[in-house]
Amino acid sequence: MKKIVLASQSPYRKKLLERLGVSFVTTHPLIDEDQFKGEVNDPTELVTLLAKKKAESVKNLFHDHLIIGSDQIVCLENKILGKPHTKDKALEQLKSMTGKTHSLLTAVTLINENEPYHYLNETKLTMKTLSEQFLQEYIERDKPLDCAGSYKIERAGISLFDHIECTDFTAITGLPLIELSKYLQKHNFMNS
Repeated sequence: MKKIVLASQSPYRKKLLERLGVSFVTTHPLIDEDQFKGEVNDPTELVTLLAKKKAESVKNLFHDHLIIGSDQIVCLENKILGKPHTKDKALEQLKSMTGKTHSLLTAVTLINENEPYHYLNETKLTMKTLSEQFLQEYIERDKPLDCAGSYKIERAGISLFDHIECTDFTAITGLPLIELSKYLQKHNFMNS
């Protein structure tokens, strides 16, 4: 029987996929993301390419299974904001977004019997105008150092925002489940 393989070590994506009640395994994608980040500057092209490369990187190991690759990019005024890794970088990112609208792009590639299927979700988030002290307190509370854009919307990060426009709230945490569940139902990986 075919398995579902999530080509990601992200605990956020794993938790999201578990919500659908399907059986799956996770594996580490076999790519160096930094290699592509230096070659592609357009945020939409980059996020789509990374999702595709993650799925393709494990295709030979799981050739008879459905492979899910996903990537996410935060984009402010056509500038990509990655994972901050430090409190100073997180503060810098959040200060640059305060009072502005940015995009959160989430790309997914599904490979099933060598037939790729790609989709892209864009969420527009408008941040409140916030003080540096508020942002510092937020960083201490949520510790969003492993999150692109320096916020965890599923936790206290929701308090940073004035307005969110999206078609699938799960895309914000890393894996748009509405489109994914439609695909899984259509291809008999879950009941409809």
